[in-house]
Amino acid sequence: LSVRRQRRLPAGLQGCRFVHLGYLRKLATTGGRICRCQDLPPEAFGDPHKAWYLLIISHRWIDRQTCDVCSEAYPEGFRLRTMLQKLDAHFSPLALRRGGRLAERFRALCTAVVGDADVLVFVDFMCLPQEGLDEYGGVVPRSIE
Repeated sequence: LSVRRQRRLPAGLQGCRFVHLGYLRKLATTGGRICRCQDLPPEAFGDPHKAWYLLIISHRWIDRQTCDVCSEAYPEGFRLRTMLQKLDAHFSPLALRRGGRLAERFRALCTAVVGDADVLVFVDFMCLPQEGLDEYGGVVPRSIE
């Protein structure tokens, strides 16, 4: 923990927020959706100086205003589900299925038992202020509020 507290983020990431993996999983199980940084509750975010893993995800936005789209096949959102599938392949008991050599299996074991609070994810739409739409369809500017 003391080594992580000394972690220095690059200048471009110092003002950014990071979402807990557990919060992403909660969104998927409770029917929540990916939403703008300004619309997330404080408990969605974690401290990068305490987390074991910091992940930065780059992806194409499917929709300019929501970043994701829902369908019958993906009621929680296509992007949310596919992102969680990739993350769960590394940070869940499913990770124990990968790797053949002893070192690979040990690495898989270490990531499989990491708690949700120890994995923080940077997804630009959720971690940086974004434009949005108000209830009348007007554009809401980017701001932290």
